[in-house]
Amino acid sequence: MKNMAYLGDGSMSSGDADFDMNVLTEFLFQADGMPKLIDDNELQDNVTATTTSTDGTSSSDDADASPDSPVIISRSDKLTDRKTKRRAQVAVSARRHRYRKKHEMLDLRKEVAVLTDQLHSLRSKHKLLRPDGAVAETEEYTMAQRHKRRQAEKLNEQLRRALVMQRRFFASIQGLVLDSPITNAELNMSTLLHTFTHFGRTAYARRRDYLAVCTDSKADLAVQILLRETEGTDFAGPPSIITRSVPPTNEQQQIMTTVAAYAFDCLDLKTVFVSACSAVLGCGTDWPQYTTVSQNGEVLDKPQGNISYAKSDTHYQSTVDTQNVVVESRSLVFYRMSDNYGVLVWDFADQDDLYPAKPETTIKRDLIGAYVFVFLDAVMQRKKI
Repeated sequence: MKNMAYLGDGSMSSGDADFDMNVLTEFLFQADGMPKLIDDNELQDNVTATTTSTDGTSSSDDADASPDSPVIISRSDKLTDRKTKRRAQVAVSARRHRYRKKHEMLDLRKEVAVLTDQLHSLRSKHKLLRPDGAVAETEEYTMAQRHKRRQAEKLNEQLRRALVMQRRFFASIQGLVLDSPITNAELNMSTLLHTFTHFGRTAYARRRDYLAVCTDSKADLAVQILLRETEGTDFAGPPSIITRSVPPTNEQQQIMTTVAAYAFDCLDLKTVFVSACSAVLGCGTDWPQYTTVSQNGEVLDKPQGNISYAKSDTHYQSTVDTQNVVVESRSLVFYRMSDNYGVLVWDFADQDDLYPAKPETTIKRDLIGAYVFVFLDAVMQRKKI
């Protein structure tokens, strides 16, 4: 207090000093400024009040997270904006697709118009070169039919391959279910390899038809069929020859299928293949209860080194009576060689304009089949795979 008096005015009176002391006393002992000591009950009441206030705040926060709160509304707005943008992108893509499709259609129509004009001009030139218009129309019709035939042959080849795959599938299922070896009772090579063959008169047309019949795909299909049919055969054992009758499509037909498997003790692939081909092509001439009177064979065409077209006619006489039977056939043969195997395929001609069947022919013999020569090691390797 002395310090305060010293800092103040030096000539302070006693009344002023008493007034200052009263003011200071009231200031120091005010209710708001004076700290108080509280007991445990008051402390517990304060903690309870604080907890209640906190819970109220949490409830207030939960209330703020309700569907009507600004947070949920902003999220829904963002989701709506995203969906709107996605719809806009899809609409733009659809418009672009329609625009592209429309212009592609217009381009195709223009191309069709140009090609049509070229076709008309070519037809006009062709008619000018040929005074007879009927001949030109006939040639155009023939070309169109030939084009349709090629498309039909391609489709037929696809169907034949599908038929082979279906046959293999059912045979495998039969072997698994019945626990029996795969049989070839219904094997008809005519339905699997043959297509209708009509040879014309001109050399160009015949060569074209020869090459159309003797294809690599046909040889590959024949190899698949033969390897599948002889899969369970023991090549190291004695020769296996099985002949079965196939149900014909009409009463005038008789279909026989022969599957044979035999082994050669020789490593010269070319020599064995040529000998086996000669034996296969020359077999099947004996006829029970008939004797062979005469037999003629002739190679008619040889468009390539591995393709030949031949005909044969055989005269038989019955041993029971004096009936004479003339059997005639037309065969188209081709082969293919590789390092591991050789395949020989023969097919028949349904109709031949240049070499028709003779009037005295009694039976038309149609031969179709394949012969595959493979090394035994290659077969064993295939079975392991």
